[in-house]
Amino acid sequence: MRFLFYLSVIASLCASGSPVAAYEIDPTPLIITKDGMGCQDQALYESIRTNATDNNLKAFRALVAHGMQSGDCRYWTIGTRVIVTELYLDLECLKPVGSTTACYWTIMNSAEPIEEE
Repeated sequence: MRFLFYLSVIASLCASGSPVAAYEIDPTPLIITKDGMGCQDQALYESIRTNATDNNLKAFRALVAHGMQSGDCRYWTIGTRVIVTELYLDLECLKPVGSTTACYWTIMNSAEPIEEE
């Protein structure tokens, strides 16, 4: 089970995104559509991502464990409703709807608009 968690984190970190031009952020809630993780500390998230893409699994696992244990990182589950609060290159900072916590940096395109039923 833990292997699948790491595999989904690696997949989300390796997904490609396009650089973001400066524009106004849409406050419309989104829904998480891809398993992955995010961290409040952008530098920590970038370190995790770099170690994943460089296939440095020992450092990757240690950083993910530290981030999860400290509460700086969280695992995104499909169906979580979020809003985008910040953008930087191919990253977006997502905050759960109604949450008072800081946002969590994650790879862009891990959330999509909520489809009306």
